[in-house]
Amino acid sequence: MKIFISWSGQKSGSFAEELKPWLEQVLPGTEVWSSIDDIDKGDIWFTEIIDGLKTCHCGVVCVTRDNLAAPWLNFEAGGMVKGLGKAHVAVIALDMDYDELKQPLSLFNALHLNRVGAWHLVKSFNKLSERPILDRVLERTFEKFWPDIDGAYRLLFPDSHKRIQGAEPLRIAPKPTDMVFGNPPPSKAKGRRKSIEEPAPDEQPDLFNGGKK
Repeated sequence: MKIFISWSGQKSGSFAEELKPWLEQVLPGTEVWSSIDDIDKGDIWFTEIIDGLKTCHCGVVCVTRDNLAAPWLNFEAGGMVKGLGKAHVAVIALDMDYDELKQPLSLFNALHLNRVGAWHLVKSFNKLSERPILDRVLERTFEKFWPDIDGAYRLLFPDSHKRIQGAEPLRIAPKPTDMVFGNPPPSKAKGRRKSIEEPAPDEQPDLFNGGKK
């Protein structure tokens, strides 16, 4: 499986640089594409990014208040929608609340990088893999490496890190009918608590609504 990370700006780029190896550690066998590491000097960056989008199976967009309206971030988001479909892209709201997201980014499901939000992200990527890791193995690996990405996030976004600890980990984007008729997005399902404080697998909202390709 190949994951595309979209970023723009110094802080977003610094976080993406930490997220890439972390995902590859937690999900062995996964390749994460990011322009930080995967475009060599002398390459035509536009072509390389388009090729990266074409070869990826799912994507994540690292959004901050500073890059919310960045043309390139929104271009990559649009490219992911065209190549991957909306159901295989998620937004990480690094220093902002969900209601601050604007279209097209508000059309994606979003998460805060607290422990539960990060666990949903990892599990959702794993579901799209051709060879998914057993949940009990994945949870053990997540627990081992969680402090690494949590520490990097705290260092880059100290105020936001503190604020989101008790925040809703996921925002499931309303479907078009929900937006038309004013229905609220699905709330976090209730179920028997697991060790990572999440709903039961058959009741939890799926970050990537499309499931497997």
